[in-house]
Amino acid sequence: MNTKTEILQSATWHTSIETLPLRTFIDILIDKKLELLVITGQPTPEDLATAWQEIREDFADSMGGYEQTIYLQKLKEMSVLELKLTRINVLLDLLKELYYEPFAIHLNAELSTSLTLDPDKPKEYRRNLTILENRSRAYKIDINLLRIELETFQANVNEDHGPAEDFSRGYFQKILITLSDHAKFPITDLVTVFEFTERMKRWNSYCEQTQKSISNG
Repeated sequence: MNTKTEILQSATWHTSIETLPLRTFIDILIDKKLELLVITGQPTPEDLATAWQEIREDFADSMGGYEQTIYLQKLKEMSVLELKLTRINVLLDLLKELYYEPFAIHLNAELSTSLTLDPDKPKEYRRNLTILENRSRAYKIDINLLRIELETFQANVNEDHGPAEDFSRGYFQKILITLSDHAKFPITDLVTVFEFTERMKRWNSYCEQTQKSISNG
């Protein structure tokens, strides 16, 4: 047996999303370096190309339309925050013109605060309104961040709502953040591609069940 044959026979490489780390998958996807599939030895370029094609197909099948689910969930979150901010701004504008206790109570409830708005103390009244207005800016920041996330997801979801071809590392990081928020612990790109797609499925199932509960409620 010659050396070349021995090298080929001893070579091993990733052929499945079940063993391939997500970090490696992302690096290959973006940097186009199929050699990152290699575990040991020196497999042929043809072997690596075949393995990568199968991995990409498995990934696409597993992901399905879950990117679209995330997009719709983020869109819903942003709509809720925008509506909340609108209510806050209306209350602030009204209270700047005329004190009305139910409005003051409602404003404190919206902002999770307990500031006293006493119209008999004009200076303190204006100061506390300013504090409440500044607090509301946190919602503006959250809305802007969600808007950026939505733009990223929209750019990476094709017309069929399946995985797009033009991915970025930021795209995956945003999904990992969403999955981490749902799981209540950090999920990083050290997981396998299989675990990543499986968590996407479970998150999607959770969103569907939540939506059904809201619709039936």
